[in-house]
Amino acid sequence: MHSGEELFEIIKKRVTDGVCIEFFDAENDDDDDKVRVASNHNKNFIRAARLERFEEGSWIYVSLLIDYVDHEVKTFPVVDVVKYEGRDLTGSENERGSFSAHMVIRLPKEGLHDDGNYRCAIESVANVNRRNIEHLLSRQLRRNAKGSGWFFTVVVSDSSKKEKTKEYQYYPKLQLLADVGRSLFGKEGKMLSHVVFTNRSEKQAIAQATAVTHEDLYATVEVKIAAKQGPEEPEQQKRWLQSLKDYYQMRGYETKMYFRHLKGDQVSGAVHPALASAADLLMCPRESIFTASEPRKWVGEISAETRDRMRELLDRDELWQLAK
Repeated sequence: MHSGEELFEIIKKRVTDGVCIEFFDAENDDDDDKVRVASNHNKNFIRAARLERFEEGSWIYVSLLIDYVDHEVKTFPVVDVVKYEGRDLTGSENERGSFSAHMVIRLPKEGLHDDGNYRCAIESVANVNRRNIEHLLSRQLRRNAKGSGWFFTVVVSDSSKKEKTKEYQYYPKLQLLADVGRSLFGKEGKMLSHVVFTNRSEKQAIAQATAVTHEDLYATVEVKIAAKQGPEEPEQQKRWLQSLKDYYQMRGYETKMYFRHLKGDQVSGAVHPALASAADLLMCPRESIFTASEPRKWVGEISAETRDRMRELLDRDELWQLAK
């Protein structure tokens, strides 16, 4: 397992090199970053513009400034509040509309317990939603893994009992998940969607049917079970779910449950960015921070005041306790 600190060091290098950027509907997704960036200036994109690292106590805090650029936004309107006359201000040939958001992640220091789950605070800004941020970070790690040739080897036996070594390429991934609590059938009208059980050190045996010997290794195992596999009656579903939790927790698995709202519309195909941002507001816990200066839609550097207020949220343990 790669630690969060190791993965963010990779992200930091790509930010420093100016290639921590992902284009939407890219025309050229070349492995060569210079070619990829030069080929897609006419596309919307998201990028990590700045990254800072700070240590305090047992924790490492990683602060990111993330930009979303909308290629279609070339002007913005202004109105004279005395004459009530308006006009459009137009940028230069290569200027486009942009939005910035701060993101702060708390990681344990090297040598301390690291279970792969990290507290994360994201400034609420249009289009800079969890889906787009996860797309950015995961793709950047994938590009690094592909370029560095990350793989693991397994020794297996073929039908003639001869041993041979097989290589498998792999890619690390950072996921942004929202915990919405443990109440299944509360007043809010939430309905269980699925439940995920995760064990980050599950012992697995690797062998073929004809192999005489096998090798044991430890791996992250994730089991996803849809609620529709259980009974529909609420009380029966509760008992069914509890038996699943008991079974997997006895084996050392962590439990996460996901819900959908009873009145929620079923959406298929691509989700509009505004809907994705709205879903974040509904699912993620929300807290207000107060700063001396007014927040801006775009900034060129990480705001120390905003960063520090968000870091305080990560250290308030009561905000991170699951609802019962």
